[in-house]
Amino acid sequence: MSKGSKRKKSNTAGAASAAAADARAKSSQVEKAFVGPGSVNTYMGQLVRFVEYIFDHNKEHLVEEHLIKMEQAAAQDAQQKTKLRIKLRQYICDAATAIQAKRDDRPHNCFIKIEDEADALKYDTVVKYMDTKFNVEVVDRGAAEAYLKDVRDGICEITPDMEVGDKVRVK
Repeated sequence: MSKGSKRKKSNTAGAASAAAADARAKSSQVEKAFVGPGSVNTYMGQLVRFVEYIFDHNKEHLVEEHLIKMEQAAAQDAQQKTKLRIKLRQYICDAATAIQAKRDDRPHNCFIKIEDEADALKYDTVVKYMDTKFNVEVVDRGAAEAYLKDVRDGICEITPDMEVGDKVRVK
């Protein structure tokens, strides 16, 4: 390839020399090698909101020792009279950062009940959480009716709480 050529060199030669993930490495080492800091912050924020939802609506999915500490943190937040839930959110972040994977010689230490545990996190809980995350839009009534019929198998029910003047609020 000439010096002034605009074609890019193939990356296939470099791919072989790229370091493979070491399955024996700590998860934090793998995370630092493959997940950017911006992504970690985004994932942590999403995880905190999900765990807050579980704390508010499905406490049975939380491991008892963590639930007690979360309730203590929430009580401290209530004393501060703030809606930000700083102590609770910080506890969730700290607990998430401290998660250790299940190994032959020890169980996992996740604060959410998973796998074969009693009251383990269920698909329905995740679905209910995701239902709270839809964007709400205010649109013309005709557009709302067409949309609702499309997503609800031909059923269009517009309730009074959805009406905003001559427009309709839909998820």
